[in-house]
Amino acid sequence: MKPNSWADWISVSDASRLTRKTRETVSKAARDLPARDGPGNSKLYEAHRLLQALYVGESGPSYSEAMRLLTLARTKLVEKEIAEKDAKSMPLDEHFETMEYILAIVKSHLRLNQDRILTPGAIGNCQEDVIRHLISRLPEQHQRDATKRWSDQKIEDLITKLEIQWKEEMRAEWSAGQEELYAALRAAWKANEREKTPETHKALEDARAACQAHSDNHPGSPNNRAGIQVDNFG
Repeated sequence: MKPNSWADWISVSDASRLTRKTRETVSKAARDLPARDGPGNSKLYEAHRLLQALYVGESGPSYSEAMRLLTLARTKLVEKEIAEKDAKSMPLDEHFETMEYILAIVKSHLRLNQDRILTPGAIGNCQEDVIRHLISRLPEQHQRDATKRWSDQKIEDLITKLEIQWKEEMRAEWSAGQEELYAALRAAWKANEREKTPETHKALEDARAACQAHSDNHPGSPNNRAGIQVDNFG
């Protein structure tokens, strides 16, 4: 291939070296292209047509047409993304209207509880009114699903709250029992210090075992095995 000549006419070998495709692939693409005689027994093909046949096919669009189609496709994609975003977003006027309604709900609940302690129940009622309003602004086909998700969340929150209350009550009950057992252990230790009899020693061991068993059943750490030192009650 002569210098600068490949831009107009190239052989199968030239195209194979240029594109790194096999001669068989290039020959197949050039099969139906017009050619002219080249040096020796070679055939020369118009470079732009041969390269087009290799990459997009002879019946495919030209480079300029391909670029035009690509631009159109990108434009359509951007327009589609904008349309989807607009469908999901709330118009500015509607956004301000919703915010004003939410503020009105909060103000009304604050007025109802004026000069009172704002309890978690009052806050919860205000929150429910706000959520109901937000759900009412959703498209009708989404309201049922949103209501169900809200109800499920309320149930989960209630279960969590009950579990916390139960654990707190268990800890309070455990602490009360622990204080009573420690008082009995302290009294048994003092009695054993005074008399040093088998009976007082057995009473001390029984009190220590009762304290240890109760300690092992702590609600927050059921596997707690910390020993109770009976010689620290002096």
